[in-house]
Amino acid sequence: MNLLRALSTVSGMTLLSRITGLARESLKAVAFGAGLQMDAFEAAFRLPNILRRLFAEGAFSQAFVPIFAEYRRHRGDDETRALVGRVGTLLALVLLAVTTLGVLAAPWLVYALASGFEQTPGKVELTAEMIRIVFPYLFFVSLVSLAGGVLTSLLYGIDSLDQTTFGVSAGVLLMAATFDGIQVASAPKDFDQSVIGKRISQIATERKADPWEVYFQLLIESGGRIGALYHMMSEEDVATGLRAKFVTIGTDSSALRSEGVLAQGSPHPRSYGTFPRVLGKYARDEKVLSLPEAIHRMTGLAASQIGVRDRGLIRDRHIADLVVFNAATIKDTATYERPHQYPTGIEYVVVNGVTGMMAGEYPKSPWKIALLVLAAIIVALTIAMLSQN
Repeated sequence: MNLLRALSTVSGMTLLSRITGLARESLKAVAFGAGLQMDAFEAAFRLPNILRRLFAEGAFSQAFVPIFAEYRRHRGDDETRALVGRVGTLLALVLLAVTTLGVLAAPWLVYALASGFEQTPGKVELTAEMIRIVFPYLFFVSLVSLAGGVLTSLLYGIDSLDQTTFGVSAGVLLMAATFDGIQVASAPKDFDQSVIGKRISQIATERKADPWEVYFQLLIESGGRIGALYHMMSEEDVATGLRAKFVTIGTDSSALRSEGVLAQGSPHPRSYGTFPRVLGKYARDEKVLSLPEAIHRMTGLAASQIGVRDRGLIRDRHIADLVVFNAATIKDTATYERPHQYPTGIEYVVVNGVTGMMAGEYPKSPWKIALLVLAAIIVALTIAMLSQN
């Protein structure tokens, strides 16, 4: 029965993996279609992705993780550190050689991986250029996988293969941001609240401790429930992205308020300032894109990209989501140090045809907010029923 149960579990998860993979490919086909650029990317990403399965969460991890766990249990911290150092150095050298070879041999790889591309003008060159861009991904993701596996094993005592994949995200962020760029955003209520809003390096200085020690201590003592912001983006990269015509503007942040239970913690300032920042800083002040284009990127174009057909445009029988703002004064005021601050320059906000903000005044009464939300839902349902008739 145990064998049957295990077989059923593995088979079921494998089937689920294949179904989600099919869904992924279908979504890619719908979103990007078939064309020269997509063909080039698929071919360029194929070899680094195969090698990732070898060096990152594949055969290498299966061999290293049990040995690392054995060293921790029986040989002590000094020998374990030496093992990680030797393995990390060797892996880095091998990855550097493989990555360098892949970048230099990009044109020949195209002919080996995608014969027939030479029949389309420019396709070989584009694929070779993409190989040079994506191949370094193998170097970084493999080292991060090693670091993530070590960190997760130390924190949670997980000695299986799964811990490597589990720790990849944390490793990427840590390596990219450094301790000066990791800022504590939230902590459990029963935890030391004085750390919220501070960088790891600052906390380490205050405690006169090593940043690594503080980093692990915070994670262990909070049970891994510490939220953080990672300062690792470049303003030049943001501006470059905004200049691309296909880039739309949105935010994955939560809806917050400057008072009450929604004002807890030290969230990313994007919660309050994403769209005003684009309109004020990047459109009006720095002229990275025009104001009409910025508005289109965050409304109509964004809605069309995700298949929302009745929002994003001022048009008959569309949902009335409207914002009236002053183009000369709109500005984000939220900062990493003081994130709970509303932007300036927004005069009126209409959601589903219901006014939620007038003359720059945000509704303060929870009852009023609840009524506005209820009214918006009723309006949306009414419009939906009318559109079906």
